[in-house]
Amino acid sequence: MTRINRLILAVATAAGLALPAVPASADNDIPTVERVEFVLDCMRNNSGPRQEMLYKCSCTLDEVSKVLTHDQFVDGSTAANAMSIGGERGAVLRDSEGAKTEAAGYRGVLAKAKKACFLN
Repeated sequence: MTRINRLILAVATAAGLALPAVPASADNDIPTVERVEFVLDCMRNNSGPRQEMLYKCSCTLDEVSKVLTHDQFVDGSTAANAMSIGGERGAVLRDSEGAKTEAAGYRGVLAKAKKACFLN
C-alpha cells in the first residue's frame, strides 16, 4: 500500500468515525422491493449516465420517504398512475375527488423530491 493510499484510507476512516449515527426514520418504511422498482422505473424514464441516474433516483425516493409513509406512498403513486388508464375503467378514478387529491399530493411531493435531487 502506497503512502498516499494509506493517507486516503486514514482520512476516510476518520471522516466516517466523525459522522454521527443517523437513526432510521419511522416514515422511511418503504420496503426494499418497492424501492428497487421505483429506482429502476425512474432510471428508465430519465436519460443520463447510469450511475448518475442511480444516485438521483434513489435520492428522490429517499426524499419522498421523508414526507410520505409507505401507505401514503402506495395510495398516491397508485392514484397518480391510474389517472392515465383510458376508457371507462380509468374514468372511475379520474372522476374520484379522493383519487385526484391523492394523485396531486403525491405528484407535488415527487416534484419537490426530484428538484432536491437535481432530477430533471
